[in-house]
Amino acid sequence: MGSLKQGKEIHAHAIVRGLHSNPFVGGALVEMYCKCRDLKAAQMAFDGVPEREAATWNALISGYTHCNQIENARILLQRMNEGGFEPTIYTWNGIIAGQVENGLYESALQLFSNM
Repeated sequence: MGSLKQGKEIHAHAIVRGLHSNPFVGGALVEMYCKCRDLKAAQMAFDGVPEREAATWNALISGYTHCNQIENARILLQRMNEGGFEPTIYTWNGIIAGQVENGLYESALQLFSNM
């Protein structure tokens, strides 16, 4: 919990300085919240980044899959594609690894074949 508290303090500083919407800072915040398993805060940080990079998408997709929110990860992957972003090897790795971690082997194999 100490890490989450410190992360929220860093997020607050980023907001005060107007850095939270920067793709790199926003992506780091998304990843931090995902690692702390605070997906609501991760989604809010993601939503605060108007011009997202692939890494921003990948951080939230991986966070959802690692927390067994597979449907949210699939929806986000679809939104990523609709937004003009091609999934990278990191996107596929994150979503497939998350599915394997959650015992969804057939789904992981299907995604692997879709690569």
